[in-house]
Amino acid sequence: MTMTTDASHLGWVGRAPNSASGGFSSPSQRCNAPSRVVCIRDNLQVRGISPRAASYVLKSWRPGTEKQYSAAWKCFCCWCDRKQRNPPQADLGTVCDFLTEQFEDSKKSYSTINSYRSALSSMLLPVDGYSVGEHPIT
Repeated sequence: MTMTTDASHLGWVGRAPNSASGGFSSPSQRCNAPSRVVCIRDNLQVRGISPRAASYVLKSWRPGTEKQYSAAWKCFCCWCDRKQRNPPQADLGTVCDFLTEQFEDSKKSYSTINSYRSALSSMLLPVDGYSVGEHPIT
């Protein structure tokens, strides 16, 4: 199941780039990634899923998977913040740039990169009819 979210209510749209920090301005000048769970819950409710049903969808991830995916989402959001990109509306090029940088510059392992790809696949819009994790390019 692929979840997406409308970024307009998450605080990412309309934030002005901060030339001093190289990222988007925020009160504390650090990355404040939106909660993955909140993004998914909001997306489900926008799509007409009741709060009760949404709670079951959110509980379907094992705690370890949720923790891992939340960490990956935060890492991606902070990377996007530095690159002045909008995480919930990231395109395939943005995802590929992020994964490449994590592998080459941050020296993340293949399994970590694969986990990041899966986490992003659960959050972002499909591209060319494929989820991020199933797209032939990724």
